[in-house]
Amino acid sequence: MIKPAHNPAYPGTVTEAVDRLYAEWPEQLLAKIRDTEKDDLDLFHFSLGTEIRNSLGLWDNNWDLLEDAEAKGPDEAAGEVIYQLWRRLHRVSSGWTKSRKGSAASVLALQLVLGLPLQRSIAFRDFVVGLT
Repeated sequence: MIKPAHNPAYPGTVTEAVDRLYAEWPEQLLAKIRDTEKDDLDLFHFSLGTEIRNSLGLWDNNWDLLEDAEAKGPDEAAGEVIYQLWRRLHRVSSGWTKSRKGSAASVLALQLVLGLPLQRSIAFRDFVVGLT
């Protein structure tokens, strides 16, 4: 089977995927992931896992990411991305006051799925997690 060319809209490695999520997802969501026990990360399968599978092209045959994650399919790849993001968050000791904004749609969806408080940002059409 010939592997199709990589779509540059999607990350090609787990590291690139983690970099993107770390930069785009709001602080409160990252804190929730960081504060979750390693053995409980599978609880994110239907919320964050779905967002990862959809936004990182895992259902769109992102073969490079699937291969780098050494995954048999999109579910395993999303789980590996969540785990590696969790590991990074445990290595980060500062930076939690840095503003993180993702696309309005993805941030809003994640806030609703995870039951995080919503706050309308002054920035045009960007939603951010309320940090009050």
